[in-house]
Amino acid sequence: IMAIGKFAVNLTKCPNKSSGFVDCLSTLFSSVSEKTFLLPLTISNLNNSTLIPKKDYTSNRLVSGLLQLPLGSQIILDETVLEPGQLQPAGVENLKALGNLISWQKLTYDFGFNYNIEFECDTRVLILGEGKSLLPSDITVPLSPMTPS
Repeated sequence: IMAIGKFAVNLTKCPNKSSGFVDCLSTLFSSVSEKTFLLPLTISNLNNSTLIPKKDYTSNRLVSGLLQLPLGSQIILDETVLEPGQLQPAGVENLKALGNLISWQKLTYDFGFNYNIEFECDTRVLILGEGKSLLPSDITVPLSPMTPS
């Protein structure tokens, strides 16, 4: 079983961050679609960012997450900045949320007390990395530089 209409692309052999490739590609997508979001997948971002919405019972409000995006959004996940490190439990949950978004087009809202609700979303995902992604994708496309003839 899979979500119909989703197609996550994993571009491999991408140049590293210093080349400006990711920023250039992000700018290109932003000029085509105003709902483009670039998420650098660093250990720090995964461990410290709030990707899924969570209920704050102290203020009695739902705190939004970075993956709470409008329908038809484009997410560019930049794995070229990923370095060795230790993922904390929050980082593992964020990776799980990204995998769920990619595979099932659903985002889980955390209301605490083991009460979560999944909401459907319509998000296109492009994963950029040096090798095959640790996240699921529908197709892996290796880039190869063109040599001048």
